[in-house]
Amino acid sequence: MLATNLSGYPTRPSINMIRNWVKYGGENPFDVAVKEAVKDQINAGMELVTDGQVRDIIHTFALHVQGMEADDQPLIRNTLSVPSNPSTVYDFAIATKETNDPRKVKAVLPGPYSFVERCRLDVASGYEKKDDTDLLFDVAKIIKYEIDALRDSGAWPIQIVESMERITDLEVFIEWLDSIFNKVRIPICHIEGDIGASFLTLLDAKSKVLSFDVINYPKNRTVIKFAEQIEVHEKILALGCVDALTDAIEPLDKIERRISEFVELLDYDAIWVSPNASLSNLNRNIALKKLEALSDLKVKIAEKLV
Repeated sequence: MLATNLSGYPTRPSINMIRNWVKYGGENPFDVAVKEAVKDQINAGMELVTDGQVRDIIHTFALHVQGMEADDQPLIRNTLSVPSNPSTVYDFAIATKETNDPRKVKAVLPGPYSFVERCRLDVASGYEKKDDTDLLFDVAKIIKYEIDALRDSGAWPIQIVESMERITDLEVFIEWLDSIFNKVRIPICHIEGDIGASFLTLLDAKSKVLSFDVINYPKNRTVIKFAEQIEVHEKILALGCVDALTDAIEPLDKIERRISEFVELLDYDAIWVSPNASLSNLNRNIALKKLEALSDLKVKIAEKLV
């Protein structure tokens, strides 16, 4: 079992911090935010950390991708092309310096459907609508470029986050995953939403780790009935079992009950535990306690198995 943060962490700098940096200089507050996010995750006992996603990732892409404009809501104005420079490698490098091991930093990227959903689409862009096949294909090439750059920078675990509700063609999505995850050492796919009806198809995807929410979508827990198929496919399941959408610090027993059947039927090493969503919108102290609960959960389960 491995404890990991899912994605974001609440150390993003405030507007005042950014203004003071612009006015007086000093260390870039976003660099500081990444370092603080990583340190908190390490102190909470996370074995796999993220850079905290302290920058809005779609806005960051918009600054580098030709055909996009970084506005309040990023705009796709023209045909998209692969950028000349990656968008996430810089923060990944800062995070790896804090861990002294790039294998302990999980890079997190949006899937093509989620990427497009966050953007406005100019009617003159050349794309007919947000689920335009050409648009999704062009976005997929951009994400593939980013993954290759992260991999070349030493990244092992790389996670794609996609919404089940937004996937219009699951077979195409699986093929896309197989393409972008080529040569990635630890490919991770986190699916938001109800995966029950699609679980067996998702098992065929080229992702070593399949991640999903077992709190807001309790029916997702029923996929344990496919324990034999999970084992045959040699998959690791990352279970979003700590509630990132509430300030409440839940009792450990309550968290444990959410994954008890998985622990009973799967190998200990075939389970990861994480928050069920980004922690970015929580108070920092509460977010830290949420991660500490994951670490405590892992210890508790390990002691029971001895």
